[in-house]
Amino acid sequence: MSNVTTGFDLVTDSSTTEDPLSQMSEIFNSTTNGPLSQMPEVQDSGGIESLNWDDATWILTSAFIIFTMQSGFGLLESGSVSSKNEVNIMIKNTVDVLFGGLSYWMFGFGFSIWIDGESNQFSGVSNFFLDAAVDHIHSGQIFSLFFFQTSFATTATTIVSGSMAERTKLEAYVIFSMLNTFVYCFPAHWLWRSEENWFYQMGAIDLADNMAATLTNMIQNVTDVSRVSARGEGFTLTKADELTGNFEEDKTNIGGFEQIQWDDATWILTSAFIIFTMQSGFGLLESGSVSDKNEVNIMIKNAVDVLFGGLSYWMVGFGFSVWVEGKSNQFMGLTNFFLDSDKGGGEDGHVFALFFFQTSFATTATTIVSGSMAERTKLEAYIIFSIFNTLVYCFPSHWMWRTEKSWFHELGVLDIAGASTVHLVGGVTGLVATIMLGPRTGRFDSDEKGLVSEMGSPTNAVLGLFMLWWGWLGFNCGSTYGIANNKWVLATRSAVATILASVGGGITAIVLSYVTKKRKFDVTYIINGILGALVSITAYCALAKPWESLVMGSIGGFLACLSIPVIEKLKIDDPVGVVPVHLVAAVWGMLAVGFFGETDELENLLKYNGLLKGGGFRLLGVQSLVVVVVSAWAAILSFIIFKVIDMTIGLRVPLHEELLGADLVEHSVNGSYIKETHEWLDVRGNVIMAINKSNKESYRRSITRLKAILNGEEEIVDRGSSTFGFKRTFKRSWRGRRNHQETIDVAPENDVVNVISNHNTMESNGRSNVDMSLSYSVQLGMTNTVDSNPDVVAQPAKVIEIIG
Repeated sequence: MSNVTTGFDLVTDSSTTEDPLSQMSEIFNSTTNGPLSQMPEVQDSGGIESLNWDDATWILTSAFIIFTMQSGFGLLESGSVSSKNEVNIMIKNTVDVLFGGLSYWMFGFGFSIWIDGESNQFSGVSNFFLDAAVDHIHSGQIFSLFFFQTSFATTATTIVSGSMAERTKLEAYVIFSMLNTFVYCFPAHWLWRSEENWFYQMGAIDLADNMAATLTNMIQNVTDVSRVSARGEGFTLTKADELTGNFEEDKTNIGGFEQIQWDDATWILTSAFIIFTMQSGFGLLESGSVSDKNEVNIMIKNAVDVLFGGLSYWMVGFGFSVWVEGKSNQFMGLTNFFLDSDKGGGEDGHVFALFFFQTSFATTATTIVSGSMAERTKLEAYIIFSIFNTLVYCFPSHWMWRTEKSWFHELGVLDIAGASTVHLVGGVTGLVATIMLGPRTGRFDSDEKGLVSEMGSPTNAVLGLFMLWWGWLGFNCGSTYGIANNKWVLATRSAVATILASVGGGITAIVLSYVTKKRKFDVTYIINGILGALVSITAYCALAKPWESLVMGSIGGFLACLSIPVIEKLKIDDPVGVVPVHLVAAVWGMLAVGFFGETDELENLLKYNGLLKGGGFRLLGVQSLVVVVVSAWAAILSFIIFKVIDMTIGLRVPLHEELLGADLVEHSVNGSYIKETHEWLDVRGNVIMAINKSNKESYRRSITRLKAILNGEEEIVDRGSSTFGFKRTFKRSWRGRRNHQETIDVAPENDVVNVISNHNTMESNGRSNVDMSLSYSVQLGMTNTVDSNPDVVAQPAKVIEIIG
């Protein structure tokens, strides 16, 4: 008798008709050394029984989703208030996580949980400033609870922000967000943390918490049965003695990794799904950071990263990345090009899981660069770059991760989630790109102010920050490349380290902005501070202690913010902050491992202790060596790629196309530009002006006039007649949304004219086109015929100045 469930064989003794589940129940009840009994006994953590990796998977995934609610709250609240306050309300949602998360780590969690002998019915009295040993299973259990409860605590504060909108000092709200933790943590202790609390004894129940516990138990029951009855590649259990712990796993290497179980695959795929959502975050952040005449184009480039970068990674990148015995060397892999598999069985799952996860990393490394090239790069050139940038990423990936035989691994280097292979590679490539392209026109020229916008849509940029923030949890936690065995402990530690590092970096950025910018909360500082902190913790996320995460994130955020004026002084035009966030913070993140690194016994990720842990300079030295090697590799190879592209089709767009904007030129948004005739057309197909490129002097005059139109120094007069019996004359100003004049000519004098102006004119930041359509609702006592000659004006004339 054999039952097949989700691809696994449920093995039973054919001589008995006893239910298989009953057999397994008897086996577990009669033994003390089965797989489940191997879970170390630890002290009750916050009123919740000891967890295993099944529970941790559910808890972490749920917390990831809960944290994304911050984005939803931000959009809901910013859309519900007036536009003059929408950025402020988004920043307040950021504050909820930063300062609320800090206070919950400091004392909120300690007041919330129940520890036998250390708590009473009113409050907990332990685990303040939460910390735990690196290699202890207990850290995974308590960190899972902390991470999950932090998502609840910050949500409780965010709910309040909407009621305080549009009239609350930001300084006051910061203080409130820290102290509101008290309002949340005590009811949490009374209701959830133990059967001994007084709410529970009264019979009170909270459906959400009860439902989560029920689902967790249900999943655990299913996975426990599956684990002991699974027969698949690398994990075969057929007899009672195998169920009681006497089994062996086949650990054949595929691509440098031992074979994974289906539990690991679930975690890997889920993490990769989350990482891919970061493309949306990058797109929103970059489109909000550039002028609005280029926002569509930058979003398209983020799509290009996945399309063409994903194609090239499938063709050659994955083959160069992986290690297969006998078909690889320490420099690169030499197999699995144009990835396919005809072997069937479990091996497909191992290889494809690795490919999918690594594709999310490879495309992210390319997306990072797009921000530094914004507003002045040909789309054709960027497509070619996105194809070849796979080569810049895949070789450092092979050196770092793919096997214990890689030369970086043999040196004892640690980079858990890609501080060097993803962020340093992307940051260096971005620096090379922006230097070769040069600054955007008007960026550092005081005579041409207004041609370049500092930030087209801060709201979009902050929303992009939120999406990257939560995506980073999948990025770092998923880099454990599994959840089974002890990897779930590393995943929970990664989650806590990631959120606390971002808290440290964000708070540092807010304080720095407040002090240096005359009590202003600079949006760019906050964004770069949080993202710089996230990059900083990437290399050490699974092993960092909570206080170390705060310190590393704070320093990373500080360095990212400090780098902004430095690169501006060097006249390096980096529209989205790629160099401060990804290059500078990645260097610090790699070096920080050399200072704070501590060996672990869970997965033996680190061979040597860091400088501050008594290990001397060895670890700091090898981490520094990797920074130099990876930086040199990325700089040289990316320079070659950009140089070849520039010498063939050209990297940078012509000056007039840059002034008009890529949305108009490349995508015909709000008008169009005909490249063959160099004509600029409005949305109705009327020619606004033609660029004369016959000689340098004619081109110079065309550029001068184009700048005048874009700066509002030259107005275009359009006159026409209406069948309703009046003439209209309006002047279209290309500078400023809220200041244009319409002249309505009507006869007789007492007629009533209602004018509805539907306009979408250019901002002062240099939007290149405008929808100048007008609609009129006219009530006339009589219809008057007006001469169709545009120079004849009927009397009397009414001039309406429309403001807003």
